[in-house]
Amino acid sequence: GGKAIPDRIDLTQDVVLERLVARLLDQITELTPTTCYETLYERSPKIVPGGRWFVTVAPGAGQFDDGLFTGGGSQQISEDFAAIITGYTRTQLDKTDEDRVILRDTTWGLLLLKRKVLKALAGYDLLDKDGKPFLRGFLQPLSAERPEHDRTQGIAWLSVTFGLQFDWDLS
Repeated sequence: GGKAIPDRIDLTQDVVLERLVARLLDQITELTPTTCYETLYERSPKIVPGGRWFVTVAPGAGQFDDGLFTGGGSQQISEDFAAIITGYTRTQLDKTDEDRVILRDTTWGLLLLKRKVLKALAGYDLLDKDGKPFLRGFLQPLSAERPEHDRTQGIAWLSVTFGLQFDWDLS
């Protein structure tokens, strides 16, 4: 016999974001609660926290499942939405350094951080704080933006967008 599929619970979007942050903190040891946090999606933060890397988690656009709503009304509101994970690295390089270093450095490069984010989230089934699953499927990487650089703030960043679906708890 196979393992029983656990019942999925309904919850609110703030819990989804909270659990994404918790998963990143658990899996990427270089991050702390001050360097991995929820935010509105901004391409470049106004305040740069300490640390070599920092990561933001932002809600993206969503779409509701018409078929489930038609069948279940307000008791069955399922949202498929995007979570935008943006990884930042500091870039205090001397003027002779190339962008290659920002991308490829083996201890703090953007591509290493992107790999760690993908490894932490891709294919993972998020759990609430009590260990109960709530997603309708696994976290799926959907797209990645090209890296960007703000020389004034001394940071570079890139975003990976993940798709996920959950059912709203409106009680």
